[in-house]
Amino acid sequence: MVGRVIIPLKSVDGCPVGVILLDVIVPSNTRSSKWSLCLRKTIKVGMLIVKSSPDFVRETGYERAAGAIPLAVDAMRRDHLVDDYNFSFYVKFSECNERLSAGSAVSLIRDDKVDVIFGPTCSTPAITVGTIAAYYNTPIYLWGLVTSHQLADSVKFPTATRMSADSADLAEAFLAFMKHHNYDQFAFVYMITAQEKCKYIESTS
Repeated sequence: MVGRVIIPLKSVDGCPVGVILLDVIVPSNTRSSKWSLCLRKTIKVGMLIVKSSPDFVRETGYERAAGAIPLAVDAMRRDHLVDDYNFSFYVKFSECNERLSAGSAVSLIRDDKVDVIFGPTCSTPAITVGTIAAYYNTPIYLWGLVTSHQLADSVKFPTATRMSADSADLAEAFLAFMKHHNYDQFAFVYMITAQEKCKYIESTS
């Protein structure tokens, strides 16, 4: 289990602005007054991500993806989209493992009191965590290798938002390509991997 280290990243007139949690750096370049800084609401963001699993680290690993966090925060600050908010990030290395992802999601929601969760980044654990998030009414954003069309069911997964194309989207795009070129035959060549992307494409009705 990875221990948590919380360190103020910057202090403005005694008010911490941005924090480091589990090596996630959240910079904040702000010129607001002391009181506006202290009165800002902090949005707690949970992350379920891969750290070392060799099957997934290349596509959605922490060292590759975490750098997008400060860039996104800086962009929102520049556009004044979140002037009244600070962010804290709580990272769990769920390794695209279904059981570990489920436990980590419950911990983020019940112990860390996060407002939103990003991840998991694979279909099978995403389905499990999507059900948990629906029970706790916690928004969840799914990205990376998540391709299962099951997650498009807004009744079963009312709090889930998919940020990548699912298997049905890919199938429709491929069908449009076939029709455009008047193709009536195709060969589907695939391999079985831990990522299970082809599994969910094959099961698309």
